[in-house]
Amino acid sequence: MKLSRPRRAAALAAVLMCAAFALGGCKLISIDPAVDAKTVIAEVSGEPVTKGDLAGPYTLTLSQYAALYSMYGLSIDASDASFITSVKESALASVTSQKVREQRFSARGLELTPEEEAQAEADADEAYESWVESYAESMLQAGVSTNEASARSQAAAELDGQGVTRDLMLYSTRDAVISSRLKDDVTKDVTISDDEINAEADARRADQIAKYDENPASFGTDMTGGVIILYRPDGYRYVKNLLVGLPDDIQSELDAIDSELATNDYNRYSLEQQKASMGTLSEADEQTFDSLFISLDEADARLTEQRGEKLAQGKEQIKSRAEEALEKAKSGDEGFDALIDEYGDDPGMREEPAKTAGYPVCDSTTSYVAAFKDAAMALANPGDISDLVETDYGYHILLYASDIPSGEAPTSDVADALRGEMLTARKDELYNQAMADWTAEANIKTYMNRWN
Repeated sequence: MKLSRPRRAAALAAVLMCAAFALGGCKLISIDPAVDAKTVIAEVSGEPVTKGDLAGPYTLTLSQYAALYSMYGLSIDASDASFITSVKESALASVTSQKVREQRFSARGLELTPEEEAQAEADADEAYESWVESYAESMLQAGVSTNEASARSQAAAELDGQGVTRDLMLYSTRDAVISSRLKDDVTKDVTISDDEINAEADARRADQIAKYDENPASFGTDMTGGVIILYRPDGYRYVKNLLVGLPDDIQSELDAIDSELATNDYNRYSLEQQKASMGTLSEADEQTFDSLFISLDEADARLTEQRGEKLAQGKEQIKSRAEEALEKAKSGDEGFDALIDEYGDDPGMREEPAKTAGYPVCDSTTSYVAAFKDAAMALANPGDISDLVETDYGYHILLYASDIPSGEAPTSDVADALRGEMLTARKDELYNQAMADWTAEANIKTYMNRWN
Protein backbone atom coordinates (compact mmCIF):
# COMPACT_ATOMS: atom_id res chain seq x y z
CA MET A 1 0.00 0.00 0.00
CA LYS A 2 1.24 3.45 -0.82
CA LEU A 3 1.42 5.97 2.00
CA SER A 4 -0.40 9.26 1.53
CA ARG A 5 1.98 12.20 1.15
CA PRO A 6 1.67 13.57 4.75
CA ARG A 7 2.02 10.12 6.34
CA ARG A 8 4.88 9.24 4.01
CA ALA A 9 6.71 12.44 4.89
CA ALA A 10 6.20 11.84 8.60
CA ALA A 11 7.38 8.26 8.27
CA LEU A 12 10.48 9.40 6.39
CA ALA A 13 11.32 11.94 9.06
CA ALA A 14 10.98 9.23 11.71
CA VAL A 15 13.18 6.92 9.66
CA LEU A 16 15.99 9.44 9.36
CA MET A 17 15.93 10.27 13.06
CA CYS A 18 15.94 6.58 13.92
CA ALA A 19 18.73 5.90 11.44
CA ALA A 20 20.82 8.69 12.91
CA PHE A 21 20.34 7.18 16.36
CA ALA A 22 21.04 3.62 15.33
CA LEU A 23 23.97 4.34 13.04
CA GLY A 24 25.54 7.04 15.12
CA GLY A 25 24.62 6.11 18.66
CA CYS A 26 26.16 7.81 21.66
CA LYS A 27 29.95 7.57 21.74
CA LEU A 28 32.30 8.88 24.38
CA ILE A 29 35.23 8.48 21.99
CA SER A 30 35.30 10.55 18.82
CA ILE A 31 35.57 8.48 15.64
CA ASP A 32 36.52 9.83 12.23
CA PRO A 33 33.38 9.26 10.08
CA ALA A 34 35.46 8.64 6.94
CA VAL A 35 37.47 5.97 8.71
CA ASP A 36 34.38 4.46 10.33
CA ALA A 37 32.65 4.22 6.94
CA LYS A 38 35.46 1.98 5.68
CA THR A 39 34.84 -0.62 8.41
CA VAL A 40 34.28 -3.97 6.71
CA ILE A 41 30.97 -5.54 7.80
CA ALA A 42 30.90 -8.42 5.29
CA GLU A 43 32.84 -10.08 2.50
CA VAL A 44 31.28 -11.59 -0.65
CA SER A 45 33.73 -13.81 -2.54
CA GLY A 46 36.43 -11.72 -0.87
CA GLU A 47 34.88 -8.40 -1.96
CA PRO A 48 34.29 -6.13 1.06
CA VAL A 49 30.99 -4.59 2.08
CA THR A 50 31.70 -1.59 4.29
CA LYS A 51 29.72 0.27 6.87
CA GLY A 52 29.48 3.15 4.41
CA ASP A 53 28.04 0.81 1.78
CA LEU A 54 25.31 -0.17 4.24
CA ALA A 55 24.23 3.27 5.50
CA GLY A 56 21.80 3.99 2.67
CA PRO A 57 20.37 0.46 2.37
CA TYR A 58 19.85 0.45 6.14
CA THR A 59 17.85 3.69 5.97
CA LEU A 60 15.82 2.38 3.03
CA THR A 61 15.05 -0.84 4.90
CA LEU A 62 14.06 1.14 7.96
CA SER A 63 11.71 3.21 5.81
CA GLN A 64 9.89 0.06 4.76
CA TYR A 65 9.33 -0.86 8.39
CA ALA A 66 8.20 2.69 9.18
CA ALA A 67 5.70 2.64 6.30
CA LEU A 68 4.31 -0.71 7.42
CA TYR A 69 4.00 0.39 11.04
CA SER A 70 2.45 3.70 10.00
CA MET A 71 -0.35 1.86 8.19
CA TYR A 72 -1.45 0.56 11.60
CA GLY A 73 -0.97 3.81 13.46
CA LEU A 74 2.29 2.63 15.03
CA SER A 75 5.86 3.91 14.99
CA ILE A 76 9.24 2.22 14.94
CA ASP A 77 11.21 2.02 18.20
CA ALA A 78 14.86 3.07 17.86
CA SER A 79 15.56 1.97 21.43
CA ASP A 80 14.66 -1.66 20.71
CA ALA A 81 18.05 -3.29 20.14
CA SER A 82 16.60 -6.53 18.73
CA PHE A 83 14.50 -4.58 16.24
CA ILE A 84 17.46 -2.50 15.07
CA THR A 85 19.56 -5.65 14.73
CA SER A 86 16.88 -7.28 12.57
CA VAL A 87 16.79 -4.20 10.32
CA LYS A 88 20.57 -4.27 9.97
CA GLU A 89 20.52 -7.97 9.13
CA SER A 90 17.84 -7.41 6.52
CA ALA A 91 19.79 -4.54 4.93
CA LEU A 92 22.99 -6.58 4.95
CA ALA A 93 21.26 -9.55 3.32
CA SER A 94 19.95 -7.24 0.59
CA VAL A 95 23.38 -5.75 -0.13
CA THR A 96 25.21 -9.08 -0.14
CA SER A 97 22.59 -10.49 -2.54
CA GLN A 98 23.18 -7.54 -4.84
CA LYS A 99 26.91 -8.24 -4.72
CA VAL A 100 26.34 -11.89 -5.62
CA ARG A 101 24.19 -10.92 -8.61
CA GLU A 102 26.69 -8.32 -9.76
CA GLN A 103 29.55 -10.80 -9.59
CA ARG A 104 27.66 -13.55 -11.43
CA PHE A 105 26.42 -11.12 -14.07
CA SER A 106 30.01 -10.16 -14.85
CA ALA A 107 31.26 -13.76 -14.66
CA ARG A 108 28.74 -14.82 -17.31
CA GLY A 109 30.04 -12.16 -19.69
CA LEU A 110 26.85 -10.08 -19.51
CA GLU A 111 26.71 -6.30 -19.85
CA LEU A 112 23.92 -3.75 -19.66
CA THR A 113 23.00 -2.15 -22.97
CA PRO A 114 23.19 1.63 -23.39
CA GLU A 115 19.38 1.69 -23.37
CA GLU A 116 19.26 -0.23 -20.09
CA GLU A 117 21.85 2.05 -18.54
CA ALA A 118 19.86 5.11 -19.62
CA GLN A 119 16.64 3.70 -18.17
CA ALA A 120 18.39 2.88 -14.90
CA GLU A 121 19.69 6.45 -14.75
CA ALA A 122 16.18 7.85 -15.34
CA ASP A 123 14.64 5.54 -12.73
CA ALA A 124 17.34 6.54 -10.23
CA ASP A 125 16.62 10.23 -10.82
CA GLU A 126 12.91 9.65 -10.22
CA ALA A 127 13.50 7.62 -7.06
CA TYR A 128 15.93 10.12 -5.57
CA GLU A 129 13.66 13.05 -6.39
CA SER A 130 10.81 11.29 -4.59
CA TRP A 131 12.91 10.97 -1.44
CA VAL A 132 14.05 14.60 -1.52
CA GLU A 133 10.52 15.83 -2.13
CA SER A 134 9.05 13.75 0.69
CA TYR A 135 11.65 14.77 3.25
CA ALA A 136 11.57 18.43 2.21
CA GLU A 137 7.81 18.42 2.68
CA SER A 138 8.17 16.94 6.15
CA MET A 139 10.64 19.72 7.04
CA LEU A 140 8.23 22.37 5.80
CA GLN A 141 5.38 20.85 7.78
CA ALA A 142 7.53 20.73 10.92
CA GLY A 143 8.63 24.34 10.44
CA VAL A 144 12.29 23.35 10.17
CA SER A 145 12.45 25.15 6.82
CA THR A 146 10.48 28.21 5.76
CA ASN A 147 10.67 27.90 1.97
CA GLU A 148 10.78 25.12 -0.56
CA ALA A 149 14.28 25.86 -1.89
CA SER A 150 15.95 25.73 1.53
CA ALA A 151 13.89 22.67 2.48
CA ARG A 152 15.11 20.82 -0.59
CA SER A 153 18.70 21.80 0.09
CA GLN A 154 18.48 20.67 3.71
CA ALA A 155 16.67 17.49 2.71
CA ALA A 156 19.36 16.56 0.19
CA ALA A 157 22.08 17.20 2.79
CA GLU A 158 20.30 15.12 5.43
CA LEU A 159 19.65 12.28 3.02
CA ASP A 160 23.27 12.35 1.91
CA GLY A 161 24.34 12.15 5.54
CA GLN A 162 22.26 9.00 5.95
CA GLY A 163 23.66 7.42 2.79
CA VAL A 164 20.50 7.90 0.75
CA THR A 165 22.18 9.29 -2.34
CA ARG A 166 21.41 9.37 -6.00
CA ASP A 167 24.26 6.88 -6.51
CA LEU A 168 22.54 4.47 -4.14
CA MET A 169 19.34 4.79 -6.17
CA LEU A 170 21.31 4.07 -9.34
CA TYR A 171 22.90 1.02 -7.75
CA SER A 172 19.42 -0.22 -6.86
CA THR A 173 17.87 0.46 -10.27
CA ARG A 174 20.84 -1.15 -12.05
CA ASP A 175 20.50 -4.17 -9.78
CA ALA A 176 16.88 -4.58 -10.85
CA VAL A 177 17.97 -4.72 -14.50
CA ILE A 178 20.89 -7.00 -13.71
CA SER A 179 18.60 -9.36 -11.80
CA SER A 180 16.14 -9.50 -14.70
CA ARG A 181 18.86 -10.09 -17.30
CA LEU A 182 20.60 -12.67 -15.12
CA LYS A 183 17.35 -14.54 -14.61
CA ASP A 184 16.67 -14.51 -18.35
CA ASP A 185 20.11 -15.95 -19.02
CA VAL A 186 19.82 -18.68 -16.40
CA THR A 187 16.32 -19.73 -17.46
CA LYS A 188 16.54 -19.26 -21.24
CA ASP A 189 16.13 -22.98 -21.94
CA VAL A 190 13.14 -23.60 -19.64
CA THR A 191 10.04 -24.95 -21.43
CA ILE A 192 6.61 -26.35 -20.53
CA SER A 193 5.29 -29.30 -22.55
CA ASP A 194 1.68 -29.78 -23.69
CA ASP A 195 1.45 -32.90 -21.51
CA GLU A 196 2.43 -30.85 -18.47
CA ILE A 197 -0.21 -28.25 -19.31
CA ASN A 198 -2.93 -30.89 -19.69
CA ALA A 199 -1.97 -32.55 -16.41
CA GLU A 200 -1.93 -29.23 -14.58
CA ALA A 201 -5.29 -28.24 -16.07
CA ASP A 202 -6.89 -31.53 -15.02
CA ALA A 203 -5.59 -31.16 -11.47
CA ARG A 204 -6.72 -27.56 -11.14
CA ARG A 205 -10.11 -28.29 -12.65
CA ALA A 206 -10.74 -31.07 -10.14
CA ASP A 207 -9.72 -28.78 -7.28
CA GLN A 208 -11.98 -25.98 -8.51
CA ILE A 209 -14.99 -28.25 -8.93
CA ALA A 210 -14.68 -29.37 -5.32
CA LYS A 211 -13.96 -25.85 -4.05
CA TYR A 212 -16.60 -23.90 -5.95
CA ASP A 213 -19.39 -26.42 -5.49
CA GLU A 214 -18.81 -26.30 -1.75
CA ASN A 215 -18.34 -22.53 -1.60
CA PRO A 216 -19.60 -20.71 -4.73
CA ALA A 217 -18.51 -17.34 -3.33
CA SER A 218 -14.87 -18.39 -3.69
CA PHE A 219 -15.29 -18.51 -7.48
CA GLY A 220 -15.98 -14.79 -7.62
CA THR A 221 -13.04 -14.05 -5.35
CA ASP A 222 -10.70 -16.16 -7.47
CA MET A 223 -11.99 -14.74 -10.73
CA THR A 224 -11.57 -11.16 -9.55
CA GLY A 225 -8.13 -12.06 -8.23
CA GLY A 226 -6.93 -13.26 -11.64
CA VAL A 227 -7.00 -17.01 -10.98
CA ILE A 228 -7.11 -19.11 -14.17
CA ILE A 229 -10.63 -20.51 -14.20
CA LEU A 230 -11.35 -24.07 -15.41
CA TYR A 231 -14.77 -24.52 -13.83
CA ARG A 232 -17.69 -22.16 -13.24
CA PRO A 233 -20.48 -22.92 -10.75
CA ASP A 234 -24.14 -22.16 -11.38
CA GLY A 235 -25.79 -18.86 -10.50
CA TYR A 236 -23.21 -16.26 -11.45
CA ARG A 237 -23.74 -13.11 -13.47
CA TYR A 238 -21.68 -10.12 -14.56
CA VAL A 239 -22.76 -6.78 -13.09
CA LYS A 240 -21.44 -3.37 -14.07
CA ASN A 241 -21.26 -0.67 -11.42
CA LEU A 242 -21.78 3.04 -12.01
CA LEU A 243 -20.76 4.53 -8.69
CA VAL A 244 -21.32 8.19 -7.97
CA GLY A 245 -18.85 8.45 -5.13
CA LEU A 246 -18.58 10.77 -2.18
CA PRO A 247 -16.74 14.10 -2.55
CA ASP A 248 -12.99 13.81 -1.99
CA ASP A 249 -12.98 16.04 1.10
CA ILE A 250 -15.77 14.04 2.71
CA GLN A 251 -14.06 10.75 1.87
CA SER A 252 -10.82 12.03 3.40
CA GLU A 253 -12.61 12.91 6.63
CA LEU A 254 -14.28 9.50 6.70
CA ASP A 255 -10.92 7.81 6.15
CA ALA A 256 -9.49 9.76 9.09
CA ILE A 257 -12.39 8.69 11.31
CA ASP A 258 -12.00 5.08 10.21
CA SER A 259 -8.30 5.29 11.04
CA GLU A 260 -9.12 6.50 14.55
CA LEU A 261 -11.65 3.70 14.98
CA ALA A 262 -9.06 1.16 13.84
CA THR A 263 -6.54 2.59 16.32
CA ASN A 264 -9.13 2.27 19.08
CA ASP A 265 -9.70 -1.37 18.10
CA TYR A 266 -5.97 -2.01 18.35
CA ASN A 267 -5.75 -0.23 21.70
CA ARG A 268 -8.70 -2.22 23.01
CA TYR A 269 -7.05 -5.45 21.94
CA SER A 270 -3.77 -4.40 23.58
CA LEU A 271 -5.56 -3.59 26.82
CA GLU A 272 -7.34 -6.94 26.78
CA GLN A 273 -4.02 -8.72 26.28
CA GLN A 274 -2.38 -6.71 29.04
CA LYS A 275 -5.24 -7.36 31.43
CA ALA A 276 -5.21 -11.09 30.72
CA SER A 277 -1.45 -11.28 31.31
CA MET A 278 -1.75 -9.74 34.78
CA GLY A 279 -3.80 -12.56 36.28
CA THR A 280 -5.81 -11.64 39.37
CA LEU A 281 -6.22 -7.88 39.60
CA SER A 282 -6.70 -5.62 42.55
CA GLU A 283 -9.90 -3.60 42.76
CA ALA A 284 -7.97 -0.47 41.80
CA ASP A 285 -6.50 -2.16 38.73
CA GLU A 286 -9.95 -3.42 37.71
CA GLN A 287 -11.30 0.11 37.97
CA THR A 288 -8.39 1.44 35.92
CA PHE A 289 -9.01 -1.03 33.11
CA ASP A 290 -12.76 -0.44 33.25
CA SER A 291 -12.17 3.29 32.97
CA LEU A 292 -9.89 2.81 29.95
CA PHE A 293 -12.39 0.54 28.20
CA ILE A 294 -15.21 2.99 28.89
CA SER A 295 -13.11 5.81 27.43
CA LEU A 296 -12.56 3.78 24.26
CA ASP A 297 -16.27 2.94 24.01
CA GLU A 298 -17.20 6.60 24.43
CA ALA A 299 -14.66 7.61 21.78
CA ASP A 300 -16.04 4.97 19.40
CA ALA A 301 -19.60 6.18 19.96
CA ARG A 302 -18.56 9.78 19.29
CA LEU A 303 -16.61 8.84 16.17
CA THR A 304 -19.41 6.63 14.86
CA GLU A 305 -21.88 9.48 15.27
CA GLN A 306 -19.50 11.85 13.48
CA ARG A 307 -19.07 9.30 10.72
CA GLY A 308 -22.81 8.98 10.22
CA GLU A 309 -23.25 12.74 10.04
CA LYS A 310 -20.36 13.15 7.62
CA LEU A 311 -21.62 10.30 5.42
CA ALA A 312 -25.10 11.80 5.26
CA GLN A 313 -23.58 15.16 4.35
CA GLY A 314 -21.57 13.60 1.54
CA LYS A 315 -24.54 11.72 0.13
CA GLU A 316 -26.64 14.86 0.12
CA GLN A 317 -23.97 16.61 -1.96
CA ILE A 318 -23.91 13.90 -4.65
CA LYS A 319 -27.55 12.87 -4.80
CA SER A 320 -28.59 15.20 -7.62
CA ARG A 321 -25.66 14.01 -9.73
CA ALA A 322 -26.59 10.39 -9.04
CA GLU A 323 -30.22 11.04 -10.01
CA GLU A 324 -29.06 12.70 -13.22
CA ALA A 325 -26.92 9.67 -14.07
CA LEU A 326 -29.82 7.32 -13.28
CA GLU A 327 -32.18 9.22 -15.54
CA LYS A 328 -29.74 8.96 -18.43
CA ALA A 329 -29.13 5.26 -17.75
CA LYS A 330 -32.83 4.45 -17.70
CA SER A 331 -33.49 6.43 -20.89
CA GLY A 332 -31.04 4.32 -22.84
CA ASP A 333 -29.94 7.33 -24.86
CA GLU A 334 -26.34 6.82 -23.82
CA GLY A 335 -24.46 3.57 -23.42
CA PHE A 336 -23.84 2.40 -19.86
CA ASP A 337 -20.08 2.31 -20.40
CA ALA A 338 -20.15 5.91 -21.59
CA LEU A 339 -22.06 6.89 -18.45
CA ILE A 340 -19.50 5.12 -16.29
CA ASP A 341 -16.82 7.19 -18.01
CA GLU A 342 -18.81 10.37 -17.42
CA TYR A 343 -20.12 9.84 -13.89
CA GLY A 344 -18.41 6.79 -12.45
CA ASP A 345 -15.98 6.88 -9.51
CA ASP A 346 -15.30 3.15 -9.16
CA PRO A 347 -11.66 2.59 -10.26
CA GLY A 348 -12.35 -1.13 -10.66
CA MET A 349 -14.67 -0.36 -13.55
CA ARG A 350 -11.78 1.23 -15.44
CA GLU A 351 -9.60 -1.89 -15.33
CA GLU A 352 -9.89 -5.14 -17.23
CA PRO A 353 -11.53 -7.60 -17.10
CA ALA A 354 -14.21 -5.76 -15.10
CA LYS A 355 -14.27 -2.81 -17.52
CA THR A 356 -15.49 -5.03 -20.35
CA ALA A 357 -17.34 -7.80 -18.53
CA GLY A 358 -18.33 -6.45 -15.12
CA TYR A 359 -18.03 -7.92 -11.64
CA PRO A 360 -18.90 -11.60 -11.00
CA VAL A 361 -21.80 -11.74 -8.52
CA CYS A 362 -23.99 -14.53 -7.11
CA ASP A 363 -26.37 -15.01 -4.17
CA SER A 364 -23.58 -16.17 -1.88
CA THR A 365 -21.12 -13.44 -2.86
CA THR A 366 -19.22 -12.00 0.09
CA SER A 367 -16.91 -9.67 -1.84
CA TYR A 368 -19.45 -6.83 -1.96
CA VAL A 369 -21.57 -5.09 0.65
CA ALA A 370 -25.02 -6.62 1.15
CA ALA A 371 -26.96 -3.73 -0.43
CA PHE A 372 -24.87 -3.99 -3.60
CA LYS A 373 -25.18 -7.77 -3.85
CA ASP A 374 -28.91 -7.83 -3.11
CA ALA A 375 -29.64 -5.16 -5.71
CA ALA A 376 -27.45 -6.91 -8.29
CA MET A 377 -29.22 -10.24 -7.80
CA ALA A 378 -32.67 -8.62 -7.80
CA LEU A 379 -32.30 -7.64 -11.45
CA ALA A 380 -34.36 -10.10 -13.48
CA ASN A 381 -32.80 -10.11 -16.94
CA PRO A 382 -29.57 -9.16 -18.73
CA GLY A 383 -29.80 -5.49 -19.67
CA ASP A 384 -31.87 -4.53 -16.61
CA ILE A 385 -30.73 -1.43 -14.68
CA SER A 386 -31.27 -0.87 -10.97
CA ASP A 387 -32.56 2.21 -9.20
CA LEU A 388 -30.13 4.07 -6.96
CA VAL A 389 -28.44 1.74 -4.50
CA GLU A 390 -27.17 3.50 -1.40
CA THR A 391 -24.02 2.31 0.41
CA ASP A 392 -21.22 3.91 2.40
CA TYR A 393 -19.40 4.44 -0.91
CA GLY A 394 -22.13 6.67 -2.34
CA TYR A 395 -24.86 5.81 -4.87
CA HIS A 396 -24.63 2.85 -7.26
CA ILE A 397 -26.46 2.23 -10.50
CA LEU A 398 -26.12 -1.42 -11.52
CA LEU A 399 -26.41 -3.05 -14.93
CA TYR A 400 -27.08 -6.79 -15.25
CA ALA A 401 -24.52 -7.19 -18.03
CA SER A 402 -24.69 -10.94 -18.78
CA ASP A 403 -24.84 -14.42 -17.32
CA ILE A 404 -21.67 -16.38 -16.65
CA PRO A 405 -22.08 -19.81 -18.28
CA SER A 406 -21.56 -22.65 -15.82
CA GLY A 407 -19.58 -25.85 -16.33
CA GLU A 408 -16.05 -26.91 -17.17
CA ALA A 409 -13.78 -24.78 -19.34
CA PRO A 410 -11.77 -26.72 -21.95
CA THR A 411 -8.01 -26.70 -21.47
CA SER A 412 -7.53 -25.14 -24.89
CA ASP A 413 -9.26 -21.96 -23.66
CA VAL A 414 -6.64 -21.40 -20.96
CA ALA A 415 -3.58 -23.22 -22.36
CA ASP A 416 -1.64 -20.04 -23.12
CA ALA A 417 -2.37 -18.54 -19.71
CA LEU A 418 -1.43 -21.80 -17.98
CA ARG A 419 1.78 -22.07 -19.95
CA GLY A 420 2.77 -18.55 -19.02
CA GLU A 421 1.99 -19.07 -15.33
CA MET A 422 3.79 -22.42 -15.18
CA LEU A 423 6.77 -21.05 -17.09
CA THR A 424 7.07 -18.13 -14.67
CA ALA A 425 6.89 -20.44 -11.66
CA ARG A 426 9.50 -22.80 -13.07
CA LYS A 427 11.84 -19.95 -13.97
CA ASP A 428 11.43 -18.44 -10.51
CA GLU A 429 12.24 -21.79 -8.92
CA LEU A 430 15.32 -22.29 -11.09
CA TYR A 431 16.59 -18.76 -10.56
CA ASN A 432 16.00 -18.86 -6.81
CA GLN A 433 17.92 -22.12 -6.60
CA ALA A 434 20.74 -20.61 -8.66
CA MET A 435 20.87 -17.63 -6.29
CA ALA A 436 20.98 -19.97 -3.29
CA ASP A 437 23.84 -21.93 -4.89
CA TRP A 438 25.76 -18.78 -5.83
CA THR A 439 25.29 -17.36 -2.34
CA ALA A 440 26.68 -20.54 -0.79
CA GLU A 441 29.62 -20.50 -3.19
CA ALA A 442 30.33 -16.84 -2.40
CA ASN A 443 31.36 -17.88 1.11
CA ILE A 444 29.82 -14.74 2.60
CA LYS A 445 31.44 -13.69 5.86
CA THR A 446 29.73 -11.19 8.15
CA TYR A 447 31.07 -9.18 11.07
CA MET A 448 27.92 -7.74 12.67
CA ASN A 449 29.79 -6.95 15.90
CA ARG A 450 31.66 -4.21 13.99
CA TRP A 451 28.41 -2.47 13.02
CA ASN A 452 27.56 -0.20 15.91
